[in-house]
Amino acid sequence: MASLMRSFYLLILLFFYGCAQQESVRVKRLTTEAYSPSRYVEILNKAPKRRYLKIAELDIRGAEGSPKTELVGALSQKARELGAEALILEDRSVPIGNPFIMNTSGGMYDTNLNRYIPAYHAVAIRYMEE
Repeated sequence: MASLMRSFYLLILLFFYGCAQQESVRVKRLTTEAYSPSRYVEILNKAPKRRYLKIAELDIRGAEGSPKTELVGALSQKARELGAEALILEDRSVPIGNPFIMNTSGGMYDTNLNRYIPAYHAVAIRYMEE
């Protein structure tokens, strides 16, 4: 009986671990050079004016309603592990469902833009010395 309960608890633990690991970062390395992990990663919305080297492309996609901070945090963590100093972030979220819904009170259409699947693409970079 005790081994059956132990197996049950192990199964429950594995289920919740799988749910927590839902958002995984896909990495496409752009260089063979290996860098030590960085301490901080700057998040940018556009390419910097300084010269830089692209070291990897990162992609993440979350479930509907996943917070942006959670997904960007996962990208940032992976970039730190790769030795990046900054991330150039691009929002590639996808709306789901019909963007127009029938307004039952007047027969007109309303927009339904609140439902989307969050997705982000980022380029991990290191600054070059000038």
